[in-house]
Amino acid sequence: MDDSIVRGTTLAHLVEAFKNFYEPAEVHIRIPSPPVVAPCFYGINMADIKELIAANSFSDIKNPTEEELRQLAHRFWATSLRYLSPPKLVNALRMHINSVCLACVTGDYPTACGQKTYDEKKASATAV
Repeated sequence: MDDSIVRGTTLAHLVEAFKNFYEPAEVHIRIPSPPVVAPCFYGINMADIKELIAANSFSDIKNPTEEELRQLAHRFWATSLRYLSPPKLVNALRMHINSVCLACVTGDYPTACGQKTYDEKKASATAV
């Protein structure tokens, strides 16, 4: 279990070390947060969209397919990968969904400025 996957640069090394040391038959990754699919513009310094592994691994950032999860697990040398959904995260926090900023896990920003910035960055990230 890891707390989150942002860039995905550390987890593959951790799984590889775990497999080399313990020699398990399978490794199942469980992440107790939703996939980080968008940057935070409200004070948390995090990766650009191009660096966010989930944003670049899922065709629909709000609903990754089983195949996309399987492929991402494979990139981490794991058997399976599961995330906590945004609604389940809010439920675990015992808060109302409208009182929590979920922009980094949904791509839906609570302010017009944040949404505009994300939309512009997303467009430039996908432009080739």
